[in-house]
Amino acid sequence: MTVAKTRAERGSWFVRPKRVFRPQQLLTVELRLPVGDVRVAPGHDLYVLAVLDGVPVGVLEVPASRGVVNGNELVARLEEDLGDRLVEELLTRSLLIGGLCGGAEDSISRIRAARPQAPRAELPSLTVAVCTRDRPEDLRRCLTAILRLDISCEVLVIDNAPPDDRAGSVVAEFAARCRYVREPRVGLNWARNRAVAEASGDVVAFVDDDVTVDPAWARRVTWAFAEDPDVMAVTGLVLPAELAHAAQRSFEDYGGFGKGFRRHWYRADLSGPVPTAGHLWATGNCGTGANMAFRRSVFSSVGLFDPALDVGTLTEGGGDLDMFFRVLKHGWTLLYEPAAFVWHRHRRTFAELKHQIHGFGSVASVVQAEARRFPEERMALLKGELSYLRGWHLAQLRKGLRPSDLAPRLARVDLASHGWAVLGRRYERAIRVAGRMHGGAADLVGLPELPELVLPSFDSPERTAIRRVSIDGAIREIADLAGYRSARLFVEHAGVVIGHVDIEVQGRLLSAERIARQIAQAMGHELFAAPSLKGAARRRSIRLGRAGLLEVVRAVAVDQRTVVSAAVRSVSIVVSTADRPESLRRCLASINRALPAWEQSFDVEVIVVQNGPDDGRTTEVILEFGSIKLVHEPRRGVSYGRNAGLAVATGEVVAILDDDEIVDVSWLASLIEPFADESVGLVTGNVLPAELETSAQHLFEQHSTLSRGHEAKRAGPQWLDSNSRLGTPPTWEFGGTANLAVRRSVFEDPDVGPFDEVLGPGTPTGVGEDTMLFYRVLARGHEIVYEPRAVSWHFHRRTAEQLLRQQRAYYSGHVSYSLMTFLRHGDVRGLTHIPGLGRWHLNEFLRTRRGGDLPRSLWWARVAGSLSGPTNVARSAMRARVLRKAPTRALRDAERTAP
Repeated sequence: MTVAKTRAERGSWFVRPKRVFRPQQLLTVELRLPVGDVRVAPGHDLYVLAVLDGVPVGVLEVPASRGVVNGNELVARLEEDLGDRLVEELLTRSLLIGGLCGGAEDSISRIRAARPQAPRAELPSLTVAVCTRDRPEDLRRCLTAILRLDISCEVLVIDNAPPDDRAGSVVAEFAARCRYVREPRVGLNWARNRAVAEASGDVVAFVDDDVTVDPAWARRVTWAFAEDPDVMAVTGLVLPAELAHAAQRSFEDYGGFGKGFRRHWYRADLSGPVPTAGHLWATGNCGTGANMAFRRSVFSSVGLFDPALDVGTLTEGGGDLDMFFRVLKHGWTLLYEPAAFVWHRHRRTFAELKHQIHGFGSVASVVQAEARRFPEERMALLKGELSYLRGWHLAQLRKGLRPSDLAPRLARVDLASHGWAVLGRRYERAIRVAGRMHGGAADLVGLPELPELVLPSFDSPERTAIRRVSIDGAIREIADLAGYRSARLFVEHAGVVIGHVDIEVQGRLLSAERIARQIAQAMGHELFAAPSLKGAARRRSIRLGRAGLLEVVRAVAVDQRTVVSAAVRSVSIVVSTADRPESLRRCLASINRALPAWEQSFDVEVIVVQNGPDDGRTTEVILEFGSIKLVHEPRRGVSYGRNAGLAVATGEVVAILDDDEIVDVSWLASLIEPFADESVGLVTGNVLPAELETSAQHLFEQHSTLSRGHEAKRAGPQWLDSNSRLGTPPTWEFGGTANLAVRRSVFEDPDVGPFDEVLGPGTPTGVGEDTMLFYRVLARGHEIVYEPRAVSWHFHRRTAEQLLRQQRAYYSGHVSYSLMTFLRHGDVRGLTHIPGLGRWHLNEFLRTRRGGDLPRSLWWARVAGSLSGPTNVARSAMRARVLRKAPTRALRDAERTAP
């Protein structure tokens, strides 16, 4: 006789879920090349950057199963998640090159072959400036990448107040192509200003010393300036160079540096007497200083970088955002160009990350700086700051409902930094420090003159230009827009207007690039169909056109699917039963029929637990079969019974069945197969009805089925944070303990197992032991897999009375699980879930009144179960406490009540 471990033996009552980090291996996939299988380091997942002819399309985060990501599966994910973005990019290129003449359905191959086109205008000369301080190894990596650029450029290294000569020694290694300049004044913006003064190129591009540039980065930057003379600043995409540390992943989750994969044009509002940029607020969405470039002539108009801002000053940042704002405020255009991308090495420790996030408070200093320079913007800036605090910080702090999420902790650091920036008057103090360091230097001497900007005059700010754009040929720029706030472009195909797009132009030239991208983004798939097509024929043309473009992405010709033999060698099957000998006999008969086939692959042991007083009938059933281990657990409750079986199990994996189920030969192998991946801790299977003979069985299958569908599901620890913003994590989506396997080493972790004796059939709560187990498995960093091929067949309750009793138990257990996630794990969503459940019940009641197929009696049973949940939790916890404190007395009482 075996009794499961008590709660006191396995740990404290309250266990906070831990955020478990899985490092990610970075991979760049060129979509025009065949995609094969990708081997991933043990314990790693995959972070995929998809590029088309070097232009980034998007990123995927792919879990690695068994140390490999299959090429076919990766292609499917690319098409599903990034297909629309890929189609948009190809259509844009085709519109710029030759249009869609002949109908998109007839020119799919031509569109698919479209490549980026260089601008017709002369490219400006380029100076690349790397501002560094005391990071020689980062600097070496940065310069190595810069010298691999595919166009020639001047390279400046500005060493900001160096404590030693290590940076100079690194630059000496690249002396033939780099120039070293020492800037003695401490502060990143002093170094940037020195770079502007020393540069000779038409464009000055700044990168941080901890980034690695893409080989085509410089070419993309110069293309962006050549395409539009109105563009005075360009920012680019910043991707993580590694995600090998938890702090790096947390930084990406908090927002990172990336601003998306679509081009954006930013302009001030030019309809007034002076440009107003306050609606853009602190320009944080425009880009970041780690990857930015300016026409050198713009500094003669807007001034140099503010030395009272950014790293090395009291403000700790914001110099880039301040410059973006000033460029916009003076009426020029800022372009965000994701094709000019770099890789940034994020901070590797949480101490460094917190210090970096603390610097985000410099946004408040930027707001103060702009308010001092441009008094007319003060109200707009104040509204923007309040909106930011309400929209961003409140959203991050709300994540505190998820006990393992780090975002609230980082948000508190960010918020505190904002407060100190204002209350500590950091910017005003930094101005005084910068003034003492300036020394009267004429930093603007020698800069090229910038042509005076002619602001458009608006007779009426609401004027909209009407223009017609044909996509039968290459799209051209539109220049005659003076005096217009916006333009409505009617798109024509084969002489027929097929739609329109609205673009804000502010009286400026509208480039062909912007027109093409706006049309492709707004109309997208509609461009595939000829104007004459209607209805089903049109939908079919759109579907076939999209599929044709997605043929760009393809797997290798030969399927290289890697077959990994299952690592599991021994399995224990646990069946808990109570007073149902006929059901048990049926279940064991199905196991016995399949056992010879299973034993060819695994060492299999079968354990039956008699849960409750033993009347001898279970023993009689056991004797009809072969070698089956019998365990007696006198304490009523499925959790007690299963814990008793698990305590004596010897298999590497323990499979659990109910006694009212039967299984096929294929069940066990399908259930065990996912365990070949060591990150998988628990697998559930599909539970289908074994019979539908009565109306009660039909009702159960219709309104409360045990099946979770025929598609596989997989979830890791991040799933707890990404699901159910205000509700309890819906772990019931993975199935239940009626068909489950768990790695025994996972279950023996005191923060995971055993089953919670407060929950489950046989206790006042009714159910919930399975959903709580799933929650703990995920919270401890293991993955859960739902494998629909592992089918068990369940005999549903046959009578209406049994069905109603079961429904009351289900909903009592549902509420109990939600409350226990709060009580045991501090997950506040367990409380916020209850009002949502009440609204769901109300909607179900309205459905019954409108003639729905949900019987009123079934609705009342569910409501009664939900209402009794809190009381049942208290009763069940008290019962478990009594049994835990006096197990011997419980055994004695159980024996006395046995017949």
